[in-house]
Amino acid sequence: MDITLDAGIMADRKEEEIVESLRSLIDEVLPNVPTQDVMTRPFLEMGANSLVLMELQKTVEERWGLQLKLPMFFEDLTNLDSLVNYIHDHGSIDSTEATADLSIDNSVVELQAPDLQSHQYRFMMECPAIRSANS
Repeated sequence: MDITLDAGIMADRKEEEIVESLRSLIDEVLPNVPTQDVMTRPFLEMGANSLVLMELQKTVEERWGLQLKLPMFFEDLTNLDSLVNYIHDHGSIDSTEATADLSIDNSVVELQAPDLQSHQYRFMMECPAIRSANS
């Protein structure tokens, strides 16, 4: 297969992953938005407020390593189509790598949690004020 065809297929797959991820987020935070023309309808017309836009901003930052400023959603990135194109053109991390990294971080946190609990218990038992209140 031609290398340019491979690159085109990879670009299409990356764009599909971006679209799927963002549409899923929109479905979650704006459940009553009709699916027709969801790609071109402005976020504000869908009912998105600043909290929804901040959630989009956070997701883009975590999954694709892009730092977006909130005003960008009012100027250039006003709909899913423009956001997908921006991520496709500027994103440095694909969604599968980012997801894997996030799951690793979660497992590290889970492994450390029992140790934190034992320190809290020991502190409570060693603190005279807490020990006398529990007696």
